[in-house]
Amino acid sequence: MHLRLKTSWRPLVIFLLVFFLFQCSLPRGVRAGELKLVIDGRSIEAEPRPLLEGGRTLVPVRLVMEELGAQVDWDEESRTVHITKGGRGVLLRIDSRLVVYNREGERVYGLSDVAPRILDGRTFVPVRLVSNALGVAVDWEEASRTVVVDSSQGAALTPFYSLEIASVQPGQVITGTTRLETVFPGGVPAGAAEIRYLLLDPETGRGRVVARGHNPTASYQWLPVLEEEGERVLVAAVYDGAGRFLAGTALGVQVALEPRVSLTGLTPGELLKDTVALGAELNFAPAYVRYEIVNQDAGKVFVSDEVDPYGTFSWTPMLEDNGTVSFRVTAYDQAGQAYLGQAVTAPVATEPKLGLRGVGDGDTITKPVTLLASRNFPVSRTEFILRDPRTGQEKVLAQIPYGGYRWFPGPEEAGRKEVLVRVVDPAGKTHTSPPVGVEITAQSRLLLEGVGPNQVVTGPVELAVTSNVPLTNIQFYLINPKTGARQVIAGGSDPGAKYTWI
Repeated sequence: MHLRLKTSWRPLVIFLLVFFLFQCSLPRGVRAGELKLVIDGRSIEAEPRPLLEGGRTLVPVRLVMEELGAQVDWDEESRTVHITKGGRGVLLRIDSRLVVYNREGERVYGLSDVAPRILDGRTFVPVRLVSNALGVAVDWEEASRTVVVDSSQGAALTPFYSLEIASVQPGQVITGTTRLETVFPGGVPAGAAEIRYLLLDPETGRGRVVARGHNPTASYQWLPVLEEEGERVLVAAVYDGAGRFLAGTALGVQVALEPRVSLTGLTPGELLKDTVALGAELNFAPAYVRYEIVNQDAGKVFVSDEVDPYGTFSWTPMLEDNGTVSFRVTAYDQAGQAYLGQAVTAPVATEPKLGLRGVGDGDTITKPVTLLASRNFPVSRTEFILRDPRTGQEKVLAQIPYGGYRWFPGPEEAGRKEVLVRVVDPAGKTHTSPPVGVEITAQSRLLLEGVGPNQVVTGPVELAVTSNVPLTNIQFYLINPKTGARQVIAGGSDPGAKYTWI
């Protein structure tokens, strides 16, 4: 199963701030006075002391790192901590789980189980981050409740969680649509209800969700956008039903798109006689697409408006479109740059088609309807016809060159009737649509226009009526529903006019 997250297709792609990797309102850690810290055999008595939080041991990062000979720099504007020693380093963001390790100039990304945070003006981090950052051994002695750091012993970078993105390799170049799938060697976390894939800017730690779903082990689809080219961090994060973070992993990728655009819904040489639903197959997420349809015999060119790249575009051929026609879809990015698909050529050979719209077979007509001729050829005259199916007698409701006719049948037309449209084309040939059977009631009807039920009237209102019987004059009343008292508020001798109620 492949799932795709649709991005908004209108001209602006919204980049969501990834707050769910951040911990903005977090409980303070519980200090434990008996916790001890030993670094390279020396007992560290200086403040602040290590503390416990949710079963995790947190240590003051500057104190520990400087004891190990590392340089610690704080950037107030970005709220980041930069730690370096020799060819190793780490970048930490306050209240963010994203960790950037530096190994001899190569970036390695990970997620911490507890985000670095500031307590009493000092930055605390999980003790494992110390080990991962500088490659030193860290141990916990339960009997003496002591954190032991030993820089004479090396340690490998150990992920905080047992999961990995199996479908993408670290450093992979992303050129288009990419499958996303995560494996859990230690099993899916208990209570997992959703997985979200995020694409982050490594310089800010922010970005957007590129795919999500309720099955953590399912396969998903990521459709990159051109504006995200360059170095990025791909994150897989698992959450419970309440949206709480459970586990995650991260890796670096290079987004270097090779845009591809293809037309769907039509094959080369396919004979077209009726409406065709066109679509776009894309390996990136554009802002919108346009469809170009060219009649190569007549030189007629049609270009659509901006269309949702994930929807379809329906095209119905007219008689004048018969011949050899080429179809092309073009995608556009946020800057308006065009990416052309390959043209697909097909013959069009449609027949004259005529139908009546505005009423359906079996309808009971109780209010005005607008009758329209659905056709695929030009006309010089249009007639809307009412026919008695028992006698075959016809009545011309309206004769116009083209367009619609608003019809409100009166009691004199009551009964089972047929409605049809008859047209004459420019060559003088008459075409008649199939009849549509309707039921017309014998009830006289008067419909008020200009105000609606429960409408709050705050100023002048234009009142009018529509009726299916002839009228000689009209009066509008304001009625008190409690007392029944009536007041004439407008009216006159022209039933078809509009009257202002002040």
